[in-house]
Amino acid sequence: MPKTLRGEHYPEPGAIQEYQPPSILAQYKGLAVVFAIALIAIAVYFYKLPRTPIYFPPPAVYVEPLPAQPH
Repeated sequence: MPKTLRGEHYPEPGAIQEYQPPSILAQYKGLAVVFAIALIAIAVYFYKLPRTPIYFPPPAVYVEPLPAQPH
């Protein structure tokens, strides 16, 4: 135990700083980057989604109409 903390010598004011834990963003920086990239990708996907025209191909089978039946 240091002498300054046993009471023999008092530290100068401001010499001992209070502990501040690192923020959650600093601890999980890599995970935050991955989520940010995923959110950007999802936003771009939904931005382009309504601008893409929906294309329905014509039917592959041609049906010839029947001639009119005389009564």
